[in-house]
Parts: sequence; C-alpha cells; structure tokens
Amino acid sequence: MSNQSSVERLVDQALQQTSGPLYTAMQLLIQDLYRGYNQLFPATPLSQRSIISGALDPQAVVTNFVVVIQPTNIHLTWSQVDAAARYEIRIGDDWDTATFLVQTHSLQTDISPFTIPLLYGTYNFLIKAIDPIGTYSNAFTEVTIDLPRIQRPTITSTVIGNNVLLKWTEPASLLQIDHYNIYSNDVLVGQVRATFDVIFEQVGGNYSFTVEAVDIVGNIGLPSTDVLVTLGNPIDFSFFASHSSTLNGTLINTVLDTDGTLFAPSTDDTYEAHFTDNSYANWQDPIDAGFPLYFEPSDVLVGTYEEICDFGTIIPNTVVGIDFNTTRLVGSVSIAAEISVSDDNITYDTPVSGTSRFAASVRYAKIKLTFTAANNKSSINIFNLRCLLSVRKETDGGSLSVVSGGTHVTYNKTFLAIDAITITVSSNNSYFAAYVLDTPATAGFTVYVFDATGTPIGANVSWVARGVIA
Repeated sequence: MSNQSSVERLVDQALQQTSGPLYTAMQLLIQDLYRGYNQLFPATPLSQRSIISGALDPQAVVTNFVVVIQPTNIHLTWSQVDAAARYEIRIGDDWDTATFLVQTHSLQTDISPFTIPLLYGTYNFLIKAIDPIGTYSNAFTEVTIDLPRIQRPTITSTVIGNNVLLKWTEPASLLQIDHYNIYSNDVLVGQVRATFDVIFEQVGGNYSFTVEAVDIVGNIGLPSTDVLVTLGNPIDFSFFASHSSTLNGTLINTVLDTDGTLFAPSTDDTYEAHFTDNSYANWQDPIDAGFPLYFEPSDVLVGTYEEICDFGTIIPNTVVGIDFNTTRLVGSVSIAAEISVSDDNITYDTPVSGTSRFAASVRYAKIKLTFTAANNKSSINIFNLRCLLSVRKETDGGSLSVVSGGTHVTYNKTFLAIDAITITVSSNNSYFAAYVLDTPATAGFTVYVFDATGTPIGANVSWVARGVIA
C-alpha cells in the first residue's frame, strides 16, 4: 500500500512550521537530500556550461563577413550569430582604436563612401556581435579591401579649324566617376560629365591635351596619354541662319499658354480635374491654402520641350546655338538645354549639353529644353525660341591681268556663300575696278577696270573674297 499521501501531508505540515521537532526533522531531511543529489549529479563548472537563452557566447565570431565596393556605396554582409541582437562595424587596425561606422540589427548594411572617405588605399573593416544586454563578442572578424586608382582613359582628337573635338573612353573604376578634368598644355581648361568635349584655342600653335577621371569621392585617376595637335590661326565664325520656332514640337509636362508662350512645367489637367485632385470647392480654397495662381499647386516638377530644326541643306563646320526669352517667372525654374545634330534626320549624334555646340556638319538640329521647378509653386514662360547657325568664314584671293572687256575669276576655294569681294588696282593712276557676280555667286565673278573717264581698260589687279567655306 502506498504511503505517498501520508508523506505529502507530513511535508505540508513541516513547511507550515517555523520551529519544533517536525520542522527540525524536515531541515535534516532536506540537507541529506541535497548532499545526495549533488553526489549523483555533480555541478558543471561555469566555463563548461551551455549558453543560456539570450546570452552571447563570448567566444562567438561573425562568419562570412564580405565587403564589396559598389559604384555609389560599400555593401557589407555576414551570417547570423546565435543570441546576437545586433552587430557593430568599425574601420581600423585594432578594435579599441578603430573608428565606429554603424550598428545594425540586420545581416547587411550599406555605408556611404563619403563617411570614411574612401580615398585610394587599403582599409580594414571589423565586425563584432552584440547580445540583447549589450555584451560584445570577445573577438572581431576582419576584412581587408583595396581601392585602386582609376585607370587611364584612351583619348582621341579631331581638329576643325581652331576647335579640337576630344573623345575618350570611360576608364575602369570601382566607385562611380563624377566628372573628367581636361588639360591643355598642363593647364586645367574644363570639367565635363561626359566622355567628349570641344576645346577652342584662340591662338594657333602646338597643343597637348590630357584627360583624367574623378570619382564621386574626389579620387583623381591616372591621366591619359597626351594627344598632340597643331592649330592654325583662329577662324572667323559669323551668323549664317536662324530657325524661329512656332513651339509645335514635342511637349511633355509643358503646355502652350493662351498668349502663345510655352508654360512649364505643367500638365494638361482641366480646371475640373485640378479642383477635384486638390479637393477645392471654389477659387478661394487654393488662395486660402497658399496657392494664389491657377496652376498651383503643380503636380509635376519637371517638363521638357523638344523640336527638330531643318536648315534645308548640309552646312559644314557650324556652331549651333539656342536662343530664347523668358517671362512670368514664378519661384525658381532651372532650364537645361542640349543639342544633337544630323545630316539625314535619321541618325543623330550624342546630345551636347548647353545652349551652343560645334558640329562638323549639320542640316537638322534637335534641341531639347528641360524645365525643373524648385517646388510646386514655380513655373516659367518662354518665347522667341530660335535655333541659330554660325558658320566658318574664310578668305580667298589672288592677282590677275584684266583685259578691257573684263576677265573672269574662279575661286581657289569652294564657297557655300559669298559675303564680300574686294578688288585693288595695281596702278598709280586714277583707275577703279568693278565686278559682276556669277549666278550663283559661289561660281565666281568678272572683273572690269575703268579709267577716270569711265572707259574700260586693261590693268593688273588683286582680289580678296570672303565667305562661307564648304
């Protein structure tokens, strides 16, 4: 027969006592039981105990720690550590002296290269695990990375008059390239965010050009090999043609205003849609909200206008420009222009940023304006948009003996248009010369010489013609 109930009753009574024989007997019994339990199940030393839930093993280390330099950031990943609540990353040679970068609960993070900053050299990234009560692992894991110097661009050149068209390749770089420095005879002459540039030299002579890349942090790459060119005396460029826009091009987030100007940026929402989108009941509602103009608040901040200008024939060695007027500027709106050119209206070259550019030949000019508003209260109107051509002017000349019936002159150069002809008679007498242009004028002209009475005579003359060279 089991005596379990009797034992349980005695234990309950003993636990309710604070003195007496039963209380004393229970103390002795518990002591004997404790000694017996320890003999059967000896205690494990602290250093040999298993890690309890929520506590980090001091010997734990972070594994699979990988650091990768990407174009605009540094990407770090690693594997989970048991009982780790977060991770801390530092940069340096020793944990105690290293620079703190970030703490994160995630198993990956991105660090801006500007925070270091990541200049050329070798860097040691260190990581430790941290448990929920803030205890760090004893050891850190280290990864070493190298940021090499940006390599040399490969540069080529094309000389047209006193303009040098430079093109180069994008060099290898771990970080994103921000811009390029261009040097003429070791003097910095430009910074561009493209792989080409046109340099104009005002004085003829021998020139050496080099290009170097600069990344987003400011690291400067190796300079390109010098490209050597020889330039003549400056060539005269003069206005040649103008294409006035009727603003019938491609409008994106821009509209033609009631007065015929271009309004940007804006959508083609109706008044009803504008009121509905902004929950307005009447005109006073937007005024009370701080938007007194009808287009406010604008629901777009960027708009573009693009148009193709046809000049009717292929013009060589041309400076293409954009000109326009602005009115009713509200707030702040920046206008960025770019121009690309084509001979056939099918294949266009790479657009060049800015309101003017040089082109070896052009019939069609594709112009694009990008309007960027500072906020939803900003807008601008433009009008008198024109595309302009300034062409290369040169002179031609010679000397000849003119007979009394006139002598024809054929140019030594091929002209597209003639601006002026000057004739000088080689005589101390009061002779004067006249000329008659051919049809077309670019074919030549006939020279006549007269004496003081107006009689045609023969004489030696020299001539100079100025015009647009083909």
